[in-house]
Amino acid sequence: TEGARIDGMGMQGHYDIDYPTVEAFEESARAYGEVVGTIMLTELDLKSKVYDGTEATLDIEYSKQAHKYKAIYESLKKLNEEGVVKPTGMTVWGVIDGNSWLQAYTGVGGGVTDGSPQCPLLFDDDYHGIFNDDNGVNYASKSCHCCRSYSGSFRYRNLFDR
Repeated sequence: TEGARIDGMGMQGHYDIDYPTVEAFEESARAYGEVVGTIMLTELDLKSKVYDGTEATLDIEYSKQAHKYKAIYESLKKLNEEGVVKPTGMTVWGVIDGNSWLQAYTGVGGGVTDGSPQCPLLFDDDYHGIFNDDNGVNYASKSCHCCRSYSGSFRYRNLFDR
């Protein structure tokens, strides 16, 4: 409709450990924020780079992912504090690794095209979270299966209230 204003947008987040960098993500979020004001990070998952199906590489991958998820969350908090962008949400694209779309070869782009095993989400198939003291990213609530408490400030709703 003529004259309609777009006042928000979702930034699809099918990322991996190396790309985009947190700095590149922030740059894009700022650019979108200048145009639309409000953003949501949607469909967030992290494609595995190191994991080869073994327990040893799983621990390495979880540690890297925990730090990347935390860095993205901290980035959204920072952008909110700057006031240029109003992030209104961060949605992870699934709950447990076994149900992730990245587990299946798609053959048409996206997903995993080489058949490598994946662990892209916040919880394994037994609902154990990737955040723990072992990888230096401690989430306070160890019992909640749907969200974790990050130093008392990570809430299910209104994460970025001003």
